[in-house]
Amino acid sequence: MIESKNLSKYINIRKKYEELWPKIESILRELLIQNSIEFHYISSRTKTIKSFLNKVNSWKYKNPLVEITDLLGIRIISYVESEIPKICEIIKSNFEIDSLNSLDKSSLLWKNQVWYKSIHYIASLNSARRILPEYKKYEWFKFEIQIRTILQHAWAEIEHDKNYKFSWKLPNEIQRNLYLLSWVLELADKEFNRISLEIDNYSIDIEEKYKKWELDIEINSTSLTSYLNKKFKKLIEEDKIKPEIYLGWEIVEEVLDFWLRTIKEFDKIFPNDYISKCNKYINENINFTGIIRDVLLINDYKKYFEKSFKRNWWIIDNWDEELLKSYNIDIDELFRITNL
Repeated sequence: MIESKNLSKYINIRKKYEELWPKIESILRELLIQNSIEFHYISSRTKTIKSFLNKVNSWKYKNPLVEITDLLGIRIISYVESEIPKICEIIKSNFEIDSLNSLDKSSLLWKNQVWYKSIHYIASLNSARRILPEYKKYEWFKFEIQIRTILQHAWAEIEHDKNYKFSWKLPNEIQRNLYLLSWVLELADKEFNRISLEIDNYSIDIEEKYKKWELDIEINSTSLTSYLNKKFKKLIEEDKIKPEIYLGWEIVEEVLDFWLRTIKEFDKIFPNDYISKCNKYINENINFTGIIRDVLLINDYKKYFEKSFKRNWWIIDNWDEELLKSYNIDIDELFRITNL
């Protein structure tokens, strides 16, 4: 059994790990955001006393507090596989990595094996952080950073939970079905990754078309956002407009119900003096959703209320009232219709 002195030491050191994990999470989150890397979430845990006892009693450790390298575990869950190499590079650039104990499980799979491709780094603070007063007491602490996709994480959690209930040995048929599921999930992960890259490439293609002002582009939330980003570049830079489309699917539906199918068609009904008037009447609440609705209303507000209006908004801003009045819109009628 574990010596009581090791247990006592772990109980004390665990308190420091509890202090450390929010700091590591904060560093990782900031690094990922700075590098424009999308991720689902970051979570952490310190090894419980019971788990520590089980591990020490299952293996022969000369110095368990040094040899057990996952006393603190941190997980980064990405949306798609293509983000994982970028996350890995950030971790390797900002932490010291114990390569001997780190593990890329995907590299260990045979060609006829599938799934559990999680990457495990055994890391510690780098020299630049160790000299800082707030990190000095964590100087030699090691921790495990796991990186996996949402689907990899889901499978690993289910497999771990169910295997644990059977003391890590499921009945053969159930185990086989679990591995069959892992094959399906691996294919799904690859497909999500492919679609994600297609979306990124589509956004790049749209930007290229806008540079040439080629507007024969299908109307969707991405194409509308890019179009309005170009139109309102100056006002966005001045923080006068929020470059966001709220309820994207809904506003796109309103535009389509107005019988507009391309950005070129939307551009044709965009008032030439709208941007200057917008600058005159604007306040901090304006966003792309409000601008799109303004354009439709100004073009033909009766058609908008007949074809597009979903009865889920009403005019509440004085600045918008003034702007619409400048286009001879009957505000009283708008109030009446939107409050029905």
